[in-house]
Amino acid sequence: MKKSDWGIEITKVSNGFSIKDQHGDITVIQEDENDELLLAEKLLWQIIEFFGLTRDSYARDSIAIIRVAGRKYEPLEDEALVPIDGSHYLVRKSADITEDPDK
Repeated sequence: MKKSDWGIEITKVSNGFSIKDQHGDITVIQEDENDELLLAEKLLWQIIEFFGLTRDSYARDSIAIIRVAGRKYEPLEDEALVPIDGSHYLVRKSADITEDPDK
């Protein structure tokens, strides 16, 4: 590795991930309540922050990590799927959705 290169090494361990930076410092991300999606979200945020890819609150664009419905998910009676692009949907409670997009 050249002096100007920097990066991280990610290792999957039994209860989460271990992240080692170029200085040998280790960060551990542990699984909470067997929630693998939350664990993945934490890992992705750690990577984004390490490489300085976050933007300030005035930036036009920023990165978001969101949970979307599976392609074959059938919403429950009190749920609705809200499209966010051509192939991904958010799951929301039907009562929380309004017809007026300005609300």
